[in-house]
This record gives sequence, C-alpha cells and structure tokens, in this order.
Amino acid sequence: MTDSEYSVEDVSRVELIEHYHVLKSRQSFHAFREYYLYPNFLQNWFVQELSEHFQQFYVSYLAGHRPVLVLSVPPQTGKTTTTELFIAWVSGLSPLTRLIYASYAKQLGTRTNHNLQRIFCSPKFQKVFPNFNFSSARGQKNLSFLQYYEDPGSFRNTTTGGGITGESLEIGIVDDCIKGYEAANSATIRDSVNNWLQTDFLTRFADTAGMIVIGTRWHIDDPIAFVIDKFSNQKAFKNVVYPAIATKDEKHRVKGEALFPQLKSLEFLLKWKEIFHPSNWEAVYQQSPVPDGGNIFKSEWWGWYKELREGDIKYRFIVADTAMKIKTFHDFSVFQCWAVGKDNKLYLLDMVRDRFEAPQLQEAITEFYDSWDIPKKREDSASMLGLFVEDKASGIGLIQHLQYEGRIPVFPIARSGPGSDKVTRAFDAAPKVKQGYVLLHEDVPYVDILIKEAANFPNDKYDDIIDTAMSAIEITYINQDAGAALLAAMED
Repeated sequence: MTDSEYSVEDVSRVELIEHYHVLKSRQSFHAFREYYLYPNFLQNWFVQELSEHFQQFYVSYLAGHRPVLVLSVPPQTGKTTTTELFIAWVSGLSPLTRLIYASYAKQLGTRTNHNLQRIFCSPKFQKVFPNFNFSSARGQKNLSFLQYYEDPGSFRNTTTGGGITGESLEIGIVDDCIKGYEAANSATIRDSVNNWLQTDFLTRFADTAGMIVIGTRWHIDDPIAFVIDKFSNQKAFKNVVYPAIATKDEKHRVKGEALFPQLKSLEFLLKWKEIFHPSNWEAVYQQSPVPDGGNIFKSEWWGWYKELREGDIKYRFIVADTAMKIKTFHDFSVFQCWAVGKDNKLYLLDMVRDRFEAPQLQEAITEFYDSWDIPKKREDSASMLGLFVEDKASGIGLIQHLQYEGRIPVFPIARSGPGSDKVTRAFDAAPKVKQGYVLLHEDVPYVDILIKEAANFPNDKYDDIIDTAMSAIEITYINQDAGAALLAAMED
C-alpha cells in the first residue's frame, strides 16, 4: 500500500471511532461526558458512578416517577461540571424539556448559562445532537434564560431566593444552595432558603417533574437536610453521600481511601483534616454534619498547667465581657486575666463572674485590674498591657468612664460585619484550643463552668465565660487590630 492509502485508512479508522463515541454519547451520559471532555477527562469509579446516578434519574423522569436525587459531595470534585454537562445532554435528547437551575449566587448561575452556550455551540455537541436547535444568534437568550430555537424547551438559571413566578419546569436542579458555614449557621438564612424551596421552587414543578439537589453539607439543618426530610418517603427518592475519605469499606474503595485522588490526594485531605475544626471537616468533606453544641470545643482539648513562673511570662492582659443590661437579673459580667507565656501559649490566671450595678461594675473591674497590675509592685514582673472591653451595652459606659479617668489603658473590642457572630468566632478560636495553645488552672474560679459552657456551646443557657475566653484567643492569635494594640502597649 502507498502512504496515501494508509492515510485514508487511518482517517477512516479515526472517523469510525469518533462515530462510535457519538452514537454511544446519545445513549450514555457517562459516554457523553468522556467524549466531550476528552482528552482532559479524568476516569475514576466516582466519576462513573456519579454519571450513573444522573442517568438513572433521567430514566426515572421519563417513566413519570417524579424522581428526587440528592447528592452530598465534597468541594471541588467536579459536581458543577457534571451538572452542566447533564443539562446539556438532557437538552440534546429532549429539547422540549424545561429546566430551572438554582444556586446560592447569581454569578454561579450566569457562569453555568455561559458554559451551556459554549457546550451547545461546540462541534462535539453538534455531532452528538445535530437536530438540536440552538444558535447564539437566534432565539431568546440572556444572562438568566436560554430559549431553544424552534423548540419549547428552555434553561433558566436563578438563585435560591430568586423570582421564578410564572415559570414551569420538568427538571429542577439545585447546585450548592447555601454559601458556606457562616450562612449555614444562620437559622434565618437556612429558613429563608428552605421557604424558597417549598413556596417558590417546588410550586413550579410539572406533574411528573423531577428534582436534583447536589452540594456540600454545612449544617445538620441545611437545605439538603430539608429536602431529605420532605422527600425521603417518596418511592423514587435517592440520597447518595460521598465522604472525601471512606469511613468504612465500600464497593469501590476500602476504609481510609480518598474519593477522587486524581483531584484531591489522600495526603492533601489528611493535611486539611489537621487544619479544619472537626465539625467543619465532618460536614464539608465527610458530608456528615453534626449538631451544634458538644462539638466545637471538646473538653479534652483544654490544656492544664500546674505552675507558671513570673520569669516565663511575656505579658498579661485582662478581658471583660459586661452584661447586656446592668439591671437584668440573668446577665453576668465576666473579667478574666490572661498571660501570654514565652512559649507563646495563653494561660488563664484568674476570673470574676458576677452581677453588678453600674457603680459596682466600675469598682469591681478596677479592683480586679489593680490586683494583677504587678509591674507597679515589682520591677521584674511581666507587663500588664491593659484592659479589653467589648464595646456594647454596659461596656460602653465602662469604657467611657475608665478612659475619662485615664489610669487604666482601655482597648474597646468592636464587633460588626461578617465573622462577628459567636458561632463563627468559636470556629475560629477552637483550633487554638485543640492545638494546645490555651491552658487553664484548676484553682481558677469558675473554670469548671468554662469547660461546661464550651462543651455545650452555643446551646448552653449561658455563654459569658466562653465568650470572654474566645475574645482572649482572638486578641492573642487572630484579631490583627487587637494584636497591634498589644504591641503598641508593649512599646509604651
């Protein structure tokens, strides 16, 4: 044979192979994913199984079973790409289908909209679905809606909370319906998303419509939990959970193996596990959120010391958390004296917890401060840097009074904006406790209550002691403004 004949044969073989993949892509969603993404497709049992779940959902939908598929998946494992390709595949097979896609942020839906347009216009998609009527120049298209040309099917993207009144759907897809753990720990946000799902999203469903909810778990009462609770008794309901690291032997992997090592190796996951708070790790990566309380601060994490020599202390400071209202019977004020050692660990030295009237509060904090202002009595003592008071409620008057007197250095603690709520602060502070940086002494008053409040946080009746301790951790290790105040005080 001549070279030219070999070339024709080679071309024919390539065309035959591609034709095989094109035909297979019309029958199998996984084959379509592999064909479309080649040569960048990563093969893995998880990818295969995820494709199978999507395809089984579609078959159930065609059979009129009203399927509900819930997939709990760790972050950055290709779930959004899978979802986008599934929407494209369904649209190519059934251009009459109306799909609505919802996510927590408008830009995520807009990105999916743009990605779908690229897929629809790609040569590979057009080979698989040559009769699909989509043109970038024809039909109604905008950042939130794609109308298929000459077919009644469509794609609409919205947010979990966005308006879809007047719309209808055959397939509804919710991809990452809540932003993150701060949003998930807000009962108001959770309730808002759940109400939208129930009163807006579900009311758009046609008689035989199906729903897919895919995302990362953040909270025991997050929207995924809401959907599971509402639909778990339905015949065509399926709930699939993929932990990042297997907790037991499974069909495709043994206990301790990573889910998708090509994207997230076991070494990477184990390193992240060390960094994450256990509650966050269990929710975000293992898809197993735990109830609030009893998990943010574990009792065994607190360190204990028997003796702290004066020469081992770098400086001291006092933190005060005053009652919301002076005359409120149930509110306590708490003062804590902490020392930062030369080993950079944080030591609790003393504590006061009581209810005070305004004049008593000022007298008590002054007396407590003076009792630990040792440098005035001994030259070789560590420095007392000052008093940190939360700038709220009765603390405002205390700060003003002490600043007017000018005898005690006072540093207001302002709390506002993202990350200022107590649960978020607890998740920020807890790793320092777990790593052994915070040490207590058994003779410090109320230390047993500190342990109890921390173990039950945020569900204990009181949280004034652990809240004050969190402030001390923030001042020492987290809050840059407070750290700057400490350094300034040391220089003075």
